[in-house]
Amino acid sequence: MRKNVDDVAYLDYDTLSEGYDELYGDEQRAKHHHAVDRVREPVSRVCDAGCGTALFLETIRSRLGPVDYVGFDTAANMLAKAASRADAYTHLVQADANHMPFRCKVFSHLFCLTVIHHLNPQQFIREAHRTTTTKIIISQHKRLTPRLTGHPAEENETVDEIITIKPEPL
Repeated sequence: MRKNVDDVAYLDYDTLSEGYDELYGDEQRAKHHHAVDRVREPVSRVCDAGCGTALFLETIRSRLGPVDYVGFDTAANMLAKAASRADAYTHLVQADANHMPFRCKVFSHLFCLTVIHHLNPQQFIREAHRTTTTKIIISQHKRLTPRLTGHPAEENETVDEIITIKPEPL
C-alpha cells in the first residue's frame, strides 16, 4: 500500500524525536530569537504551530515571560519530548495545522517556524487568520516565498526568512 506524504512526514518526525534537539537545536534557537524579535506588542497567548519538542518554549519563557503557550504537532513522539519542557502555562495538543481545533481569535500571536513547507500554505494561512488576533509570524526557506506572497525568490536562496502577517478580522 502506498503512503501519502503526510504519513511519511509523520513517521519521520516521530522517528527523529529522540535526537531532534541535538541535530537541529542550535539552528532552531537562532530562528526562535529572530522570530521573537518581531514581537513588540503585549502577548497574552502564544500558539506554536508544529511545535515539535517545544524547544521554542525556552525562548518564549526567557524573552516573553509566563504567557500561555499552546503547542501542537501531529507527531506523538515529538509531543512526548515537549511534555518534559511543559510548565503550568503550557498546553500541548496533537493536531494538524491545516485544521486547527481552536476557537476563533483565541491566540494573540501564532508562530509557525520552519513548518509551512509541510502544510497546505493557503489552508494554514486561513486557519492562522481565524485563530489569531495580533500577529502571525512564519519562518520559511526563501525559495518558498512565492507560496505565501506570490513574489518570486532567487533560485539559489535557501536561507530562512521571517514573514510577519497582521491577522484579518472575522
